[in-house]
Amino acid sequence: MTDLEGAVRVSADQMGIGLYGADRYRYWFATEIDPERRPGTVAESHRDLFPVVDYKTFVWVGLNPSTGDETGRIRSSLRNVLFWAERDGASRVVGVNLFAHRHTDPADVARHLRSATDNEVMGPGNDRVLAHVARSPASRVLLGWGERRWLGLRGARVAALFDNPFCIGVGASGAPSHPGRKARDLPLVPYSST
Repeated sequence: MTDLEGAVRVSADQMGIGLYGADRYRYWFATEIDPERRPGTVAESHRDLFPVVDYKTFVWVGLNPSTGDETGRIRSSLRNVLFWAERDGASRVVGVNLFAHRHTDPADVARHLRSATDNEVMGPGNDRVLAHVARSPASRVLLGWGERRWLGLRGARVAALFDNPFCIGVGASGAPSHPGRKARDLPLVPYSST
């Protein structure tokens, strides 16, 4: 039995498949590296609403899902992650987030955290998805939520779920850098918050 609710479906931009819940949440997003195989199939993307993550899957942990998959806006972060995943030899990418609440501006997530309960912004089943993905045999895990003073311990708690995560650098606070607008030739380096 799972506390996940929602529908697994192809995104409006046809880039991938995700678990969308209660119009404001997206718990995970999966897409194929090979554009010819994109977006993949709904049936093969999940089991009991949890994403399928195997040794050929590159996992990306971000801050929160944007709405670009529904509005068709260019998603430079996803393009960079797809590039790094292909360079790494992965066949698919699964994206999960610290918070499942969908917004285009991280400042909106911060505002919601001040006016709502953590569970409303994280999403009722998000921690279960993160734990599932962390237990799965991914080829590599890339942490990348960027500098956010208002995160408190959330980032550290999620990072601790993953064995041997990577990043593309860290900010002044030790948070893993966000992949958007970064040079593609950056190396993936082991993540350490210390």
